[in-house]
Amino acid sequence: MDAFQNRVKEVFDNMKRQRKEDLLTLIPLYHHDDLYGFLRPITKDYRITIPDCGSLLAKWRNENPTMSAQAFLATAEGTERWLDNQVIEREDRILFLVLGLDGAKIGHIGFSSFNFEDKSCEVDAVLRGDKSAAPGMMSFALAGLIDWGLRELKLKKITLRVFDDNHHAIRFYQRNHFILMNQEKNHEPVHHESEKQYASMYLDIQGWKAAQWI
Repeated sequence: MDAFQNRVKEVFDNMKRQRKEDLLTLIPLYHHDDLYGFLRPITKDYRITIPDCGSLLAKWRNENPTMSAQAFLATAEGTERWLDNQVIEREDRILFLVLGLDGAKIGHIGFSSFNFEDKSCEVDAVLRGDKSAAPGMMSFALAGLIDWGLRELKLKKITLRVFDDNHHAIRFYQRNHFILMNQEKNHEPVHHESEKQYASMYLDIQGWKAAQWI
C-alpha cells in the first residue's frame, strides 16, 4: 500500500469511527464567512448514533428513482446492508449526511472509486432528499467535500459521472466548476434503448480555488 492509499484508508477509518476511540468529526459548510451546516460522516455505529439512517436513505432513494440506472424498491434493511458492505467496510468509499445548522438531514454526498496511482476519486451519491431545505445547500456541501478532499486527502483530481440526459444535474455541476469531458469536441454520446449513458465530468481545480475567494 503506497503512502497516498494508506493516508486515504487512515482518514476514512477515523472518519467512519472504525475504532471506539475515534472522535466524531464534522466538516463545516461555509459560503464566504457564513456557516450553513455540516457534513456528518456515516459512522460504523450509525445504527445507534443515527437510528433513522437506513429508513431515511431508503425513503430518499425511493423518492428519486432516477438516481440509479436500475429500478428497485429500497428498504431500511437493504439500505443498512448496503451501508455496511459498500460504505463502512470499503476502504475507498465514504458517505456523509448533509446537515443544516439545526441538525436537519438534508441529503447525502461522498467520495468513491479511487485511483490511487493518480490520486483521484469520484464525487459519489449526491442527493438532496429534503426539497424544502434552503437553496444552495448542496452547492455548499459539494464545496465542503471538495475542500476537505484537497486539504486532508491531498487529491490531485476529482471527477464524477452523471446520466447524460440529466441536464439539471449537469448544469448544477457546471456551476460548481466541473467540466464535461470531450466538451470541446462537441461529443455526442451513443444511446441504447435498454441502458442509460453516463457523462463524465472533472473538476477545474484552479478555477474552483479562485472562485472561493470571490
